[in-house]
Amino acid sequence: MHNEAYFYEELRAQGLPDPELIGSDLSRQLVPYMYLITRYIKSVPIDELRETDLRQFGFRVGHDLRWLHAVDAEQFGFRLPTGGWSHTDSYGPLRDQFLQSKYMEKRHELFSPTELKCIEALLMPKHLMVPRPVMIHGDVRLRNFLYQKSHALNRELEISAIIDPGLIISGDPMWDLATAMNDDPTFGEGVLAGYTQERMLTEQQYERFHRLRLLAQYWLVCWEMSTKVFYTQALTKCFDLLEELSRL
Repeated sequence: MHNEAYFYEELRAQGLPDPELIGSDLSRQLVPYMYLITRYIKSVPIDELRETDLRQFGFRVGHDLRWLHAVDAEQFGFRLPTGGWSHTDSYGPLRDQFLQSKYMEKRHELFSPTELKCIEALLMPKHLMVPRPVMIHGDVRLRNFLYQKSHALNRELEISAIIDPGLIISGDPMWDLATAMNDDPTFGEGVLAGYTQERMLTEQQYERFHRLRLLAQYWLVCWEMSTKVFYTQALTKCFDLLEELSRL
């Protein structure tokens, strides 16, 4: 929760749509739990979005992510309760949060030794390391952005708040684009279009984007199998991403 509070403070400092913290206690002095209190935010339900809305909304998310990613951080990973950051390099948080997660024990039941060797080669540190830590959201999915239709903008969608950051809030901006594309392709395409409106991705960024999509999907299918969720669709997407990477 220290992580989330820090993230919201950074959003506000940068003029990005935050949920406006109005109270918090991270010390557990008032009650035996940490808590954050935010203002009530009016938002249109996600299930009311049409396909054209998804892309339009994604475009606005991509635009705001570009601003967020311009904010430098001191180090990588997540904020510690004592201050400072959890990791000194960009690969450490990905390794600890995903590649060495307890859910990864299921990978041997999902993939052959040859497939695992291929995945591990694609996700080696040298392919995913970045030198500069910047602020990221860490879990860019439709449900983590609240929106409303703006009367000032011809009833186009606008973001009313960015919420629920992932554990990793300092790292590679390509992680945000990867999680967006994996969440919903139409939304993700909108995010990518908004993000690259003024500046295209470099070849190195584009390659990391695809590798990080594979990492996110690889973890997801292991998580789904571990938690007894129907994982066939996630597994198929994982193999599709492997095939895409082989063509790059």
